[in-house]
Amino acid sequence: MSRAGEANETLHLVELAEGELRKARDFLAAGHQSRALVHLDNALLHCPAAVYVLELKARTLNDLKRPTELDRVLTLILQEDPNNYEAYLVRATSQFYRGEFPAVTQNVSRALNCQPPPEFRAKAEALMKKAHQADAKKREGNQLFNEGQFEKSYTRYKEALQIDASNVAYNSVIHYNLAAVAAKLGRVQEAIAACTSAIELDPYYTLAFLRRAQIYSSANMWDEAVQDFRKASELEPKNMDTRTKLRNALVEQKKAKRKDYYKLLELERTCTEADIKRAYRRKALQVHPDKNSDSEEQRLQAELLFKEVGEAYSVLSDANKRMMYDRGDDLEDIMDGDGGGRYGPFGGFGGFGGDFDSDDDDGPFEVDIESFLFHMFSSGFPGGGRGRAKARRGAAPRSAGFGRRGGSPFGSSGFYSFF
Repeated sequence: MSRAGEANETLHLVELAEGELRKARDFLAAGHQSRALVHLDNALLHCPAAVYVLELKARTLNDLKRPTELDRVLTLILQEDPNNYEAYLVRATSQFYRGEFPAVTQNVSRALNCQPPPEFRAKAEALMKKAHQADAKKREGNQLFNEGQFEKSYTRYKEALQIDASNVAYNSVIHYNLAAVAAKLGRVQEAIAACTSAIELDPYYTLAFLRRAQIYSSANMWDEAVQDFRKASELEPKNMDTRTKLRNALVEQKKAKRKDYYKLLELERTCTEADIKRAYRRKALQVHPDKNSDSEEQRLQAELLFKEVGEAYSVLSDANKRMMYDRGDDLEDIMDGDGGGRYGPFGGFGGFGGDFDSDDDDGPFEVDIESFLFHMFSSGFPGGGRGRAKARRGAAPRSAGFGRRGGSPFGSSGFYSFF
């Protein structure tokens, strides 16, 4: 092709590029960066080395927060124009919003070495100052946290959030760190709020979901914990540790919705068999219907509570049932293995005896509650002799609610031998 032909071809390509560039600018003016980007790419197909088109594409990618593509375009610009101080500043700005503060200083310094005009120099220096401040506050907060100086660490992170409200990535991390400090200080709601702020800034922040889930777990807020562990697992489906935490939270969620037998008997989860027996004796006497019969409503409530106390003892006093209960098994599954009823060792509610499966015709054994309490704290039990009540002669009463393995809290002879 002749020189004239080459010149005409070049002119034609430039005209095509300018046409695409005009369309791109129109879309940018209307706020449609993604559509503008299509036309900028078309312009570069016609004129690959057009620095002014590359610069406009760099600004557009920066607005769209596409840092990887932005870095490639900036590299092309600087290959064509090594003294392009604007390219250095755009790269530094992108790095600032990604939290890459040492790199910000490096690229601002390169921009300043290109002898930019005074107004540009002031802008570049202001960016470098913010980068230094942000980096210093974060580092100080981290160091103070590691030293256990949580109040001071909290203050530094709060100061860091005041540096640049538009720095989404940086502020998200600071909120995440702030949540850790608040949790250490026992400020649960504040810790949750800080995690929430981090997630609002970065909806894909897996660590923030995990931290909030752990805080929810420590506060026994299992519904919320399960939700966050599930979200974290969705974000990182191959993370086995997160999946394990989700399964554990689901078990705790299930357990939290059941009756708390430990709480009902006022026991710690580390209680011994002897602790369970003592707690049951105390609670059973306290809530027995015969002691709470001032009104029919009061008696009905006492009967219900007395039944639950018996259920609690029947589970916790049996090692296998207690193990099933502690690991979160369904109460129905636990009770299916019960050898008797579910109302505790006293059987029915009429007195401390109920039906004893008597072989004679004496009928059910009944105890006057005042007489029972009197003899319980003296030397014997109502019924004569050495505390043996006349129920089924020669046999201890059947424990209706404890099962065959649970036994009675009152010794091997049932509730006759109280001490």
